[in-house]
Amino acid sequence: LRGDKKIPFNAYVKVGSRHVLYCRTGDSFEGERLERLKTKKIPRLYILERDESKYQDYIRKNIDEAYDLSSQKDLMTRIEIIQGHLQAIAEDIMETPEEVVYYNIGMESCIRFIEFIKKNMATLKILFNMKNEERSIGQHGVNVSGLAIAIAHQMGLAASDPEKTQRLALGCLIHDYGHQFNDIDVGKPRDQMPKEDLSIYLSHPSEGIKTIRNINHFHSSIVNIILEHHEYIDGSGFPQAYSERQIDPLTLIASTANSYDRYVSFEGLEPTKALKTMLIHCMGLHPLDAMKSMQTALKISGTVD
Repeated sequence: LRGDKKIPFNAYVKVGSRHVLYCRTGDSFEGERLERLKTKKIPRLYILERDESKYQDYIRKNIDEAYDLSSQKDLMTRIEIIQGHLQAIAEDIMETPEEVVYYNIGMESCIRFIEFIKKNMATLKILFNMKNEERSIGQHGVNVSGLAIAIAHQMGLAASDPEKTQRLALGCLIHDYGHQFNDIDVGKPRDQMPKEDLSIYLSHPSEGIKTIRNINHFHSSIVNIILEHHEYIDGSGFPQAYSERQIDPLTLIASTANSYDRYVSFEGLEPTKALKTMLIHCMGLHPLDAMKSMQTALKISGTVD
């Protein structure tokens, strides 16, 4: 819900077992009303069932305006809308993977996201400066997807094979699907995790594909990204300890982007420090061309110095 847009429906909050009117048709969430929602961390608002079509139309107009290259809105606002939309899509797919409609919406949305990244590389800087205070795997997925698209763009893949890039983008959005089934602190460094949490963490890629590997609409490359995003080219990754030739080429890009955003989203490093840390500790774990392309993308976008 945008603070600067009047809503064409009533919005309610849930207090106990009651739904209380919070914002009326024709009002907006500007100013104090929006700040209260953020401060109280209201998890969701409600609308009447009869207003669903109005809500969907409102969302669609916001998204179209955000992606419109001729839009007069500032880039920050547009990216906030896109980020929120993609995060919601990722969560829909992970919550109900059997629903092909959400998968298809995700694939279509990734086409727009890819083109937006290619034409607005500054998107990366804004994404990585959005604090992931809740350590949300949905927000993390959007960051990884955006960076993976930028890496693919620098490597020439986005131009030479748009369909592969589309699968890469969606796979990155939902790569941490396995964390849907646990409640561990995913942001804690592995060497600081309790033994039981570490065991769960190391199994999340395998857990992630148990449900979706037999769902026909999931492309094999997307399944591979979920399973292999912690595999490293030297064979030191998990859960399969694959070497480079055994890892899906798209996963090699996804894994590189994932390693970078773990430092930013979960360990709280500033983007420039995260890159320096990765260049020290992750050389030999990811392909050199992916590492160089990532560094170039981050510099071009203004994300790092």
